[in-house]
Amino acid sequence: MSKNGSTTADGSGSITASSAPPPLYVLYPVNSYMELTLAPTHPDPAPCKIQGTVYTTDAISNTIVILKSLPHTTLSFDVIIINASSVVQREVLHDSASDIPPGGNPAPNFPLQSIEEGSTIASLGQIQPSQLEERERRAVKLAMESLEQINSHASPHAQLVFDLLVKGCNKVSWSNSGTGTSIIVLNQIRVDPPYTPDSCTWIGDTHGVASEQKLLDEGSLDRVKRIVGSQQARALTSKKTTD
Repeated sequence: MSKNGSTTADGSGSITASSAPPPLYVLYPVNSYMELTLAPTHPDPAPCKIQGTVYTTDAISNTIVILKSLPHTTLSFDVIIINASSVVQREVLHDSASDIPPGGNPAPNFPLQSIEEGSTIASLGQIQPSQLEERERRAVKLAMESLEQINSHASPHAQLVFDLLVKGCNKVSWSNSGTGTSIIVLNQIRVDPPYTPDSCTWIGDTHGVASEQKLLDEGSLDRVKRIVGSQQARALTSKKTTD
């Protein structure tokens, strides 16, 4: 018996210390082309064999994700999720990761590589942890920017107008450092409650600017009015439908 009390019996009846099985990512290497034999299930008594490329593994759910190519169809791959406990035999038929040079960039759209006649695999490429971390940082940054645009002091209708203006204009903010109910567009136009085209006011300085710039400023104001008007029309239509 081991010091931690974990034991198992072998075929001879002797007691040997148990060891944890290798992790799934070691047993089923990502990018490898494998043949997995699954335990028979009722009512089919015959074992099932699946060939495909290991896309990923998940230790929490104890599953393996296999990409199986589908020739003669409009679909590129069939995604198969297998419980690792149902695998009774596994064999690596081809290590596709070795086809990618160290530091090489993975080709897009999972290019197919021929192994033998009637058999193909998907080259998934090398995924660097730094790339995943960078994606996470960008996602968190975008989420924080979205949260900063939400004004708890504004009405739902005001927030809808604000979100619509964000899509149509590059620079949109709330007045009074985000606590006011007026919307500031491009630091030149203010949209006040009740957020109609008539409540859009030019607040920029036009003194001493060229006539071309004045026309551009007037065009910006007209565009904001159209955006606000379209939102107002949808809100009124929605209200009439609800009533």
